[in-house]
Amino acid sequence: MEKEIKIPIFWKLYRSKEKNKLSGNIQFLIGSIIVISVFPKEIASAAILMTTFGDSAAALIGISYGRNWIKGLPDRAWEGVISEFLVNLCIGYLFLSNWIIALTMALAATIVETLTYKLDDNLMIPLFSGLAGYLVLIAYSLF
Repeated sequence: MEKEIKIPIFWKLYRSKEKNKLSGNIQFLIGSIIVISVFPKEIASAAILMTTFGDSAAALIGISYGRNWIKGLPDRAWEGVISEFLVNLCIGYLFLSNWIIALTMALAATIVETLTYKLDDNLMIPLFSGLAGYLVLIAYSLF
């Protein structure tokens, strides 16, 4: 669907690797719809915002201040990873008020963003961080 329609203004904004597949925006939308449909609103909101702001923090800080590159991951700097984790943790705590769930979601989102190459992290971050948070929430309800 998206491949057939080339809107001139937006087509120029696509990265070269996105021109022949679904863009990150569409994958983010799909991930957002899934987490909103499946998880409680607090977990879904945190997962979506972690994708938005955590991923952006990793890119901005990693590109601007990255000096310590992760071995085996040529375009990932520890500075970006740490900044993403801290942003994700703050978002998680603001929405969940539970450090364990916030920490779990922040770790999941950061790990997925750091290690995802073949699949778009805009889809994977909300799914995995939402799932991680929901599993911890279920575990809490069992005790």
